[in-house]
Amino acid sequence: MAITKATASSIAPAAKGDLVVGSATNDASVLAVGTNTHVLTADSTTTTGLKWAAPATGALTKITSASFSAVANTSTTFDNIFTSTYKNYQVIFIGSGSTGMDLRVQIRINSTTQATGYDYGSDSNSSQVGSNTRFSPSNANFIIPVTLGTPNQTFVNMYWTGVGTATNPAFISHAGAYGNALRGYTTAGGIWNSGASDPNGLIFTASTGTITGTVFVYGLAD
Repeated sequence: MAITKATASSIAPAAKGDLVVGSATNDASVLAVGTNTHVLTADSTTTTGLKWAAPATGALTKITSASFSAVANTSTTFDNIFTSTYKNYQVIFIGSGSTGMDLRVQIRINSTTQATGYDYGSDSNSSQVGSNTRFSPSNANFIIPVTLGTPNQTFVNMYWTGVGTATNPAFISHAGAYGNALRGYTTAGGIWNSGASDPNGLIFTASTGTITGTVFVYGLAD
């Protein structure tokens, strides 16, 4: 059935992107253009049965990513990546550095690197040439004993929980595989054990030299 209206001009689109849509039997309305990147969505509670809305997101939402090449340790910072929007985060590092150096992670709060307050339970490192286990009850660095090397790359996958909230401590668990001559694998875990403030950023450092690579940060939906 055709849509009709007593005054045709009353339903004429008035702006770029406006849509003429049916609002009732033999009647029509104009749906104004939506916000950039929003999509047309069915909604029976609206006059037209339609609305513009942000597209639905999946369980894994990209927060940020950045690449860097041969930068000093203090340059590989990622601030304000942890917020109350998500309870859990996945952080991935893919990169390389000077042969034999360890990759490390430190917590940042309001753009300030934290020198104390991090307790990590244990970490272990195994490879084709043997294995070792490290333990430290308290350290400024969360040491990830994944040997960086060139030209082969290192892959580190970290899960953070409790960050971006004032009521829960921040925990980290991580597993990383590296592809240099040792072909090793490492696991580690720890907790931010300071009541000052909750972490909202990270800095990637190394035992010496510079780092090349890319970091990806994702929020995990509940």
